[in-house]
Amino acid sequence: MTLITRRSCLGAMALAPLIGQAQATSPFPHKVIRLVVPYPPGGGNDVLARGLKTHWERAWGQAVVVDNKPGGNGTLGTEIVAKAPGDGYTVLMGSIATHVISPLMKRKSGRYDPVKEFTPLAMAGSTPLILTVHPSVKANNLREFVALAKATREGVSYASVGNGSAGHLAGAMFEQMAGVEMMHVPYKGISQATTELVGGVVNAAFSNVLNVLPLIRTGKLRALGVTGTQSLSILPDVPPISQVLPGYSSELWWGLFGPAGIPPDVVRKFNEESNRYLESAEARKRWAEEGITLNPMSQQDFVQQIARDTVRWGDLITTRKITEES
Repeated sequence: MTLITRRSCLGAMALAPLIGQAQATSPFPHKVIRLVVPYPPGGGNDVLARGLKTHWERAWGQAVVVDNKPGGNGTLGTEIVAKAPGDGYTVLMGSIATHVISPLMKRKSGRYDPVKEFTPLAMAGSTPLILTVHPSVKANNLREFVALAKATREGVSYASVGNGSAGHLAGAMFEQMAGVEMMHVPYKGISQATTELVGGVVNAAFSNVLNVLPLIRTGKLRALGVTGTQSLSILPDVPPISQVLPGYSSELWWGLFGPAGIPPDVVRKFNEESNRYLESAEARKRWAEEGITLNPMSQQDFVQQIARDTVRWGDLITTRKITEES
């Protein structure tokens, strides 16, 4: 090795700690942020993640990579973030499914603690489900549907994408509050469940808005109610179920989480910058057209929202004896 080469190596070795120290003290963010989405591309959490990605890149001048890691009902990607360093450079677009429902259901595929291993950063958005029925069902509104469920000896059937899914729990809450018993029919995916509903194999479903909107508009399905507390702008004539069952509410939400131990100033940056995007008129208009309501709130309010939902859904799961097998 020549003298010049040796000097160059020694110089690089001497600079390495200084570079690392400079990065450690640089304002966040100073390198690429990885935003993990624990579901395939195209869902509500994925499109919200990509909207936030664009906004963060403009605001911070730093690249953000959306990394879809589907599997295990969202638990695979969630577990990846749980094990990441708590520096803010790996974050998750989680949901009520990953941080409330799956842990309550004690899914076999989940190996993370939703409280101890995560730092809630910001609520993103929410969407209700739509109670839809096959056109052959003799009920034109919610009151008629409740009356039919009470009067039909063999029971009204409703489809979902699996035991403990959002559609299953929305149906279970409906049964409990309406004082009816319906036949739950779990399927392995949204495509199969929707096909069976459109074909009249099952009577009803509590379905994702975007999935059934075209079917409602073409008359292949009839919408009776939304599971949120108010009607959607894209379906203004479909009333909230709470008009007939006061207090009924079942919405999906998505939010940002990081691993445990993220510094408070980084938490604050994620929360404030995300809320700026969620509060913008452009974002609100765009997502309203998708049936999504944006929900900017403080990090503390987000933590309280998670706690309330954990108690609420935990009580339902216990009362109705809902498991992965039933």
